[in-house]
Amino acid sequence: MDKKKKSYYGSGGWVSDLKIGFRAVSALDFVNTIMVNRVQHHFTLAFGNLTEEMIEMASWLQIQPLDAVPYQKYMQNPH
Repeated sequence: MDKKKKSYYGSGGWVSDLKIGFRAVSALDFVNTIMVNRVQHHFTLAFGNLTEEMIEMASWLQIQPLDAVPYQKYMQNPH
């Protein structure tokens, strides 16, 4: 994003071009997916596209990657 956009001093920043797996998602879809799946509030974001590497690592660790959950204007139960 435009680096001229102001941010607070500390560890923070702006994110664009969000993806869950290979699917591009909006910020609302991204946050909804995190909330519906009850992901802890500390998680890592990374620069670049690491989808293939993360899918392989999940397989090694026997972790099921999350599917995107499209945003709705009502509460959704976790699946």
